[in-house]
Amino acid sequence: MNPIKEVTCVDKHGNAREMSVSNIVFRPSVYGIIIQDDKILMSAYKDGGYDFPGGGVEIHESIKDALIRECKEETGLDVRVGDIVECQSMFYSPMNIDVGWNAIAMFFECSVIGGKLSAEYLEPREKKYMKQARWIPIKDIDNIVFNNSHPDNEGIINKALRHSC
Repeated sequence: MNPIKEVTCVDKHGNAREMSVSNIVFRPSVYGIIIQDDKILMSAYKDGGYDFPGGGVEIHESIKDALIRECKEETGLDVRVGDIVECQSMFYSPMNIDVGWNAIAMFFECSVIGGKLSAEYLEPREKKYMKQARWIPIKDIDNIVFNNSHPDNEGIINKALRHSC
């Protein structure tokens, strides 16, 4: 059997490119689905796109701790982590760099328990391309641009809506 030498990674625009497996790193990531008053909280990007608040799990963190940290960094809000909504696997190529991710993306229901909507907790590198998170009316979700490569963003939101009923 021949070992796999390349995998196809997809960027946030859906563009595919072949990458050597020697340039792929394993990256578990967590995302919060925060819905309240018929709105969903989305991380906002300076290019006009949106994503679910979240990101990579650090080697020393639990999944829950990583999601609490990521939500605080990207939204300024403190959250309680609820049930898992979805888990996906993808090969992702972030920001046109020569490293790809074998990403396991886990999406959890979250609820706000404190804090204030703010961009002050963004990491310095994130401040270059992100801005303050926004509450987006659920009815308008079809009209936004997602800055991620998750195959079914609206499906994840709908699953969370069905689950929370």
